[in-house]
This record gives sequence, C-alpha cells and structure tokens, in this order.
Amino acid sequence: MADPPLPEAPGPWHLEGDIYWMLLKPLKYVPAGAYAPLEEPKDDDPHDRTRRFLGGQGVVWIVRYTESPVGPYDELIYLPGDFITPSGGKAARITRIYVSTAESVYNGAWRRNWNIPKHIARFSFTPQENNRTLIEVFSHGSDASEAPFFAAIATPQKFVPALPFTTRWLGGGPLPHPPIPADPADRPEEVGTAEWTQVDYEVHGWIKIVWWEPAPTRAGSKIPPGEYADGVGFPKIDIRSFGVWWLPGMNLEFGAPKPVEGASSQ
Repeated sequence: MADPPLPEAPGPWHLEGDIYWMLLKPLKYVPAGAYAPLEEPKDDDPHDRTRRFLGGQGVVWIVRYTESPVGPYDELIYLPGDFITPSGGKAARITRIYVSTAESVYNGAWRRNWNIPKHIARFSFTPQENNRTLIEVFSHGSDASEAPFFAAIATPQKFVPALPFTTRWLGGGPLPHPPIPADPADRPEEVGTAEWTQVDYEVHGWIKIVWWEPAPTRAGSKIPPGEYADGVGFPKIDIRSFGVWWLPGMNLEFGAPKPVEGASSQ
C-alpha cells in the first residue's frame, strides 16, 4: 500500500515553542560539513558567484516547535553568516538544517515553501542535574546504540530575569536561498525547486542567557572531545560560551515566499 501524500502547508506560517541560539565566532570560510552532500556546491554550479561567503554573524538554532502548520517538530539549523545575493548584495543563508518530521521537510517550513534544504534526523532532549539539558541529534533511522553527530549541554542563567525581545530590533533582512535539488533517492519529502526565493521572518518572546558546554564523549562517538559536532553530519563550531534561550511560548512568524531581486540572471 502506498504511503499517504504529505500534507501541503503554504506560507505564511505561525510557529510556537522555544529556541536555543549558539553564537558562532567570526568565520573566514564555510567549514566542512556546512552542507549536506545533496546541496554541496559543485564545480559547475550555476550559482557559483552567489556561493561566495562574506562572513558576518553566524548562529546555530536548536528549536522545539510545539505548534506549527504541520504539527510539533524539532529542528537544528546552521547559518554561518552572509553570502552574495543575485543582485550583488549580501544576506544571511541557512546551509544545513535538520528536522524531526517528513511533513516539515516537504513543506519547507522550508523546502517546498522557501528553498531551505531540510533533512530528517532524530532528536533527544534529556534533563540533567542543576537545570541543564543535554541536546543530541542523531542520523535518521539510527537506534539507541548509535552516537550522535551533534551534542551540547545548555544551562540557562539562573539569577537574571527573562527579558522581552524581538529580532526586529536586530534589523536583519529577509533570508534568500537558491534552488535546491531533489533527492535522487526519490524521497517524496525532499522535493527540488527551480527558482530563488526569500522569506521575511520575526522571532519574539522572552529570552534568557544560556551557557554552553560540550557533552561528555560517548562510547563510539565521532565527535572529538571538547567539540559539539563531528564535522560530517554537522560542521564543527567555534562558539561563544554564552548564547540565548527563547523561552517556551516563543512566537516565530515566517512570511509567504517572495521572489529574489536579480535572480533571473543567475
């Protein structure tokens, strides 16, 4: 019996949940593991000019959505910084992203809607002593014996109260992304796209400072001691010791997809 078709959920989207931000130290180049093999730039890439990395503030997002148009899901995002846009400007871009459901991959909070190259992974959030949380991300289909490719421990700051915040105050623009290829394995959720598209977004809610530390090394782990990722399933990251936690009840608004200026010439 054929699997039922995946539900379509066109943008705009409203999502709720909580988000951890890991703030990257400045990068000069995009590291190994920054792209999934399907989206790794090729020598004959027609978007070669727009693959140029310009640096800027990079960030890793770890998200637990409790509400979305395709139901609850988890997410890990790598956004290294700014790239050249088709019009010659610069803008931030997500290069690698994992989510926990096929419905989310297909609709794009990203792929079908906004060209963001989602793939499926398995997520684990384990409470620890002293209000700490162990966050681990595993390959899709892995079992309990397999080590994660990403692991970190988050500890929210205890003594400073939460403060209201919105990303609108940061002044960032939309996120433009180039077309993405379909998965040659013909997974129905990993559809390809043909045109550039971009999205306006805003996060608003209450935030606290969070402290980061690498997770203890597991037996069989491919993550080197003191690191947060294995450099294959997810890029190794050099982060600031503090980050941001958007508390549960956070709201994230993603607009409808929009065309990208200058993209017709790419």
